[in-house]
Amino acid sequence: MQDILTQNPIIYITRDIERALGFTLDNPSYYIISNSNTFAKKIATDKTNILLIEAEKQLDTWELLQNKQTKDFINKISTSAKATADKNNPQILVFKNTKQIEKICADNNWKLLNPSAQLATTIEEKISQIKWLGDKAKFLPEHKVDICKNINFKNEKFILQFNQSHTGSGTILVESQKQLTEIKNKFPMREVKVTKFIEGLLLTNNNIVTNKEIILGNISYQITGLEPFTNNKFSTIGNDWGLAHKILNDKQLVKYQEIVEAVGKKMQTENWRGLFGVDIILEKDSDNLYLIEINARQPASTTFESQLQIANKKSDNEITTFEAHLLALLNKNFADKKLIEITDGAQIIFRKNKELKEKQLQTIKTNLEKENFTVIKYDNQKANSDLLRIQSKQSIMENHNKFNKTGKKIADNLTIEQSDNETIVQNIINHYLNLKIGNTTVNCPYFNNRRSQVRGALAVLVGKGSPKDLEEEAQIISLKERVELNDLTTEKIKEFLVENNLGIDCSGFVYYCLDALVQEKKNKKLRQIIHFPLAKNI
Repeated sequence: MQDILTQNPIIYITRDIERALGFTLDNPSYYIISNSNTFAKKIATDKTNILLIEAEKQLDTWELLQNKQTKDFINKISTSAKATADKNNPQILVFKNTKQIEKICADNNWKLLNPSAQLATTIEEKISQIKWLGDKAKFLPEHKVDICKNINFKNEKFILQFNQSHTGSGTILVESQKQLTEIKNKFPMREVKVTKFIEGLLLTNNNIVTNKEIILGNISYQITGLEPFTNNKFSTIGNDWGLAHKILNDKQLVKYQEIVEAVGKKMQTENWRGLFGVDIILEKDSDNLYLIEINARQPASTTFESQLQIANKKSDNEITTFEAHLLALLNKNFADKKLIEITDGAQIIFRKNKELKEKQLQTIKTNLEKENFTVIKYDNQKANSDLLRIQSKQSIMENHNKFNKTGKKIADNLTIEQSDNETIVQNIINHYLNLKIGNTTVNCPYFNNRRSQVRGALAVLVGKGSPKDLEEEAQIISLKERVELNDLTTEKIKEFLVENNLGIDCSGFVYYCLDALVQEKKNKKLRQIIHFPLAKNI
């Protein structure tokens, strides 16, 4: 690779630097241009082949390409002694090609290595993909294409997809007539793909198309739609290379390879080169495998797969998936090379599904790193976009949709830290300090159990009431005693509360603060999990 890139420098331009880290940064002919952030700065330390762009917001790839610093950086490389040997140098590589990127590169006379953006779009989009596949559409589940208003619900749930979809965002599981009617009313004339719902687990792998062959990559179990990582049941959130090897039998593996080979050869005939990914579902309680999705680009899992491969490399003729991608794009012959196999390791993405403070995310990251996970933090703001990429050298899944101990350790960190503990407790404290009684707010009085000498009464009357309990009980008592709370001053309301044994004691106060935390973290009330091992008759 060193000799090849010396004659063929590559500049990888990407919004997220992690996408470009599947190859050694010690090679001086491999360059990266990306956004500047904490993670990127750490990677770029003492590296002259990495340019980080400082900007008010994170720039998309096309914006990076138009940046003056980028152009100066590329022009400097193109006029260097090692680049003048080939008129096509330097060569630009991006994560996902677009027509806009193609135009920018053409306008600047830069050679873009990525295959055609139009071809990628045709292959990836849900409806155009069917026509493109031709007779290979037989690998898809039972499906049809029509406009929304013509779709009928026949008491069986099905998958409805708009033409464009990414990580599950355009995929809808239709489970009722009411749900379908709402979609039809909103998009009556929009063309949709309707697919039979297949219950099962998803598998995926990253494959390489060369000018001579289709190279099948390592198969991983695709982690999809699990909370607390996402609230979208169709959102892809990770890969587990360990579990996949426990799932497929020999017959299923042959079928899987048949599907990948068929798709790859079709892409090859249309001059596709480099990486593509497939998502394939293994139907529950059968040997049936169906093609669900084709990713005509470098799949997001490529980088970590390649890093796992580097750790498992045993000989010089072995290469990583990312290295194979580069060689295929450069049309280099590597028939004597073998893709490195991996049978362990996993990564999972925490997507933006609720508002989190920067401090919370940093705490999650720190805690996970203490547990020896690699954590990459992103500065994304869009809903369901990547916030944290968490990587493990070991598998994190025990079975389909079930974490093993390592996976649970990750999930528990997220569940705990998604709560802003200070805010939750402060809300309870503020409520006790501002009970809404009548037309005013008052501090909750302190309840002294020793003074009252009351036992066996309602919790709210013995210092054990929540703020809401106290407010409601005050209203009930006022109605019984015909007291108009709205006419009382703040001081008179306090007297009313004390006279009627409405207040909170120390243990009651602590209980409700803890109860709020437990409900937020565990979705259970404190009384459901608290135990008194030495107490009797409770």
